[in-house]
Amino acid sequence: MSLSKLAISLGLSITTVSRALGGYSDVAEATRRRIVEEAERIGYRPNAVARRLRGGRSDAVGIVLPTGPGQLGEPFFLRLIAAIGPRLAHAGLDLIVSSARGGPEELALYRQLVENRRVDAMIVARTRLDDDRVTYLKGSGLPFVTHGRTHAGGHASVDIEGAAAFDEATRRLLAFGHRRIGFIGA
Repeated sequence: MSLSKLAISLGLSITTVSRALGGYSDVAEATRRRIVEEAERIGYRPNAVARRLRGGRSDAVGIVLPTGPGQLGEPFFLRLIAAIGPRLAHAGLDLIVSSARGGPEELALYRQLVENRRVDAMIVARTRLDDDRVTYLKGSGLPFVTHGRTHAGGHASVDIEGAAAFDEATRRLLAFGHRRIGFIGA
């Protein structure tokens, strides 16, 4: 059901119905209750696209995954998406997952997502110390968070303290009696 059909069914103007559902104070409380009750009764849901256009928001957070050999299916990225997706959905936000090869192709995709206003924020995974993605996003003014450290600083980031984590892991392995400990990393 559209907003106009809801308005017709109530015998009210589209503007009045829209303002009542939008929480504007210039609609009488009795009228607002009547509109809300009817909207709930008939299962009216606002058009998300129209709401986003009016608000100038995409209600989406983007992440670009690398498409190099073996990277897209890497467990790290799968766990990252599995953790982020439900949290964003609970907040009413969509997660836009894109992929690109590193370097210029990846940076071009970031520019496209930001400049076409497809996202309201970005998550930057696997940062590099000198990271063109971070430099670009800082200049764009778009909110973002990195998973990893950069030299840029001055932005939100999430990371682990590698030395402390390896120290703790080694202590635990030794406590379990392991004496030959190896590490394989990428």
